[in-house]
Amino acid sequence: MKPFQVIVLSGGARWGTRSVGRTQRRVLASVGVRDGELVGVEFPFGRPVRPARRTSIVVSSAVNGLRYARSLLPLRAFRDRLLPLLGDAERTLVVARSQGLHLLERANVPDALLERLRVVALGPISPTLLRGGRPVPAADLVTVLGRRDAFAARTAPSLEAGVDADHLGYLDDPGVHRILRDAVRRTREEGERAAAHRAERAPRIVLAAPPFSGHLHPLLGVADALRVAGAQLVVCSTADRRGEIEAEGFAFEPLAPGREHEVWAMSEIDHRRGVKAVAMWRELRRNLRVARDIVPELEDVVRRFDADGIVADFTLPHAGVAAELTGRAWITTMPSPCAIECADGPPSYCGGLTPDATPRGRLRDAAFRLAVRAFKFVAHRLVADLARDEIPAVYRADGSERAYSPQRVLCLGERSFEFATRWPRAVRFTGPVRYTPRGALRRSGAPERLRREPGPLVVLSFGTHLAHVKRDLGPVLDRLRALVPEADVVVAAGRPDADAMHVPGADERLRIVPYLDYDGLDEADVVVHHGGAGITWAALASGRRQIVVPADHDQFDFAARLAYRGLAVRVDEPADVPAALRRLLDEPDPAAGERARWARRLSANDGAARAAAQVLLDVVGTERSADVVRAGREEGHRVATH
Repeated sequence: MKPFQVIVLSGGARWGTRSVGRTQRRVLASVGVRDGELVGVEFPFGRPVRPARRTSIVVSSAVNGLRYARSLLPLRAFRDRLLPLLGDAERTLVVARSQGLHLLERANVPDALLERLRVVALGPISPTLLRGGRPVPAADLVTVLGRRDAFAARTAPSLEAGVDADHLGYLDDPGVHRILRDAVRRTREEGERAAAHRAERAPRIVLAAPPFSGHLHPLLGVADALRVAGAQLVVCSTADRRGEIEAEGFAFEPLAPGREHEVWAMSEIDHRRGVKAVAMWRELRRNLRVARDIVPELEDVVRRFDADGIVADFTLPHAGVAAELTGRAWITTMPSPCAIECADGPPSYCGGLTPDATPRGRLRDAAFRLAVRAFKFVAHRLVADLARDEIPAVYRADGSERAYSPQRVLCLGERSFEFATRWPRAVRFTGPVRYTPRGALRRSGAPERLRREPGPLVVLSFGTHLAHVKRDLGPVLDRLRALVPEADVVVAAGRPDADAMHVPGADERLRIVPYLDYDGLDEADVVVHHGGAGITWAALASGRRQIVVPADHDQFDFAARLAYRGLAVRVDEPADVPAALRRLLDEPDPAAGERARWARRLSANDGAARAAAQVLLDVVGTERSADVVRAGREEGHRVATH
């Protein structure tokens, strides 16, 4: 976060370019604004009125009034661009004219950001503009009577009726320079004091995720790296995860207390039955009802902890609302980068599409991309009663999705694994975060070693939910034992009560365990899984052969990427697993070399350390090398094991 910046809101800063007029830039440099401190923001006016002759007050006011009316249309876009800029600095000096000041009022800037602003209003500012709409507290509103701006002058008839030829001539007034120089000096000093105070303490960060392991565990991996880097942390999730999080040594705050069953119910929809769109719409409504209550909870945690920023899983877009209300940075973690809409590549959530460079394939991708956007627009309309205030639109003015942070989206995956090549500007790939809470594993009774018997070891894991898939595994396991009798089979229940799966005939060759330590997958010969992010990267890091059986959401897209690169065999139903396993064990293994290359690449990349370094840079402006964080994590692990 920068100590100080200057933003200009006037007609000289042209809409759509973030450019600042030459006259403004010259004057601001003369009053002490340094290189890098002047920040452009798209201003929703085409260009200022520059008549060749003196124009009547009626005509000039009408022209400027029309331009102002047109500017109200992109007001939301203006706000989308302005708020992230205001959050980038400890203190911001805003130099505004009458329209710019009015836009600042209409942008509904949260109080937490207004407290960090100083506003210098240049030109004859209309009193009605200062009083109209929402007032601007904690702002230094200095009116400078320079040459006349006709749009403002129409409310002050005693002023000269006309527009100066260059419209910005008032900036040459020595009185304007004195006021600007004083405002720059005072605002910079305040920002430097605030930055120094922040630098004296450890970074404070709130992390939030739902209780599902595929979302929570990567965030805990990032938290572990941040802790090694010296940050103070609070982790927020549902109350049933308190023991697991506190066992890792993190402070915990509950989200949606008493509603854990509602949160878990969102993940247990059987998308194989009925209309998938209807099921997803119902899931979305339930999600939004809970999410609306999470906003004040997160806001309270941030204020009590005096946090510098929020790092939240992509399934919690309302964390952005809490960040905006508190004036803090917001970073989205994305364990499933394929979920992000990109300008190229096959779209996700369409059953697992793979690249097709033919004209037919490009047409297919365009049609599905349009269908995905249409679905999101329709879904947003259907839940407008629950989301209008917090998420007023699906997309921002720059086309990015409002569900993710405009500042930074940390993709916890490998860029080369994805089909898309053109990503939103906020995206940074850090590499996968493969993290399993050790305390939770010890308490869960997860086996220290998987292999007990000679012969091929087959591991089946379908995550911590998908109960409807696990209920149907009995007949599948019976057929698997019949077709592959030599195999030693380990099934992860993904829940503490492994016996609840009711798999008959379990013995030394067929074991049901509560959880798996993914670090032990290198003991296996074949890993059968559902295509979740965690198990996918763990299986790739082990270098073992895979059979993937996607069941819902982004799992089809992970399966498509694995199968397209020859890293796994994809089957559509669990009932197809035994035959696929028999073929896999009987046939040669041409992809062994490619899997080994992926395993070496993943073992050399500490995604958590790179993510932590990026978080520190984005939230508090601290330059911390990912290599240093990784070395600290390794040293910490060695100390912890002695």
